[in-house]
Amino acid sequence: MDEGATTRQDHARNRLLTARDSIRRERGEVMARMGRELRAWRERSGILQQDLAAEGCVSATVVRRIEKGDYESAPPSSLITA
Repeated sequence: MDEGATTRQDHARNRLLTARDSIRRERGEVMARMGRELRAWRERSGILQQDLAAEGCVSATVVRRIEKGDYESAPPSSLITA
């Protein structure tokens, strides 16, 4: 493989890594914002984490992690429905 091809591959790899990091950062910001909004809504409604968790068929730990912004994937649909 010639040096030009390697340089192009390195450049493409770096762009992909940069994009991946940007997506992860943005997802983390979205999850943190969603967690803050969930907590504010839950507290305004007078609902305990345990009660929301039971209604959403998840553990209270899941609710707590979402509210802290420490949950990397989308919340379970059962929790969203609850």
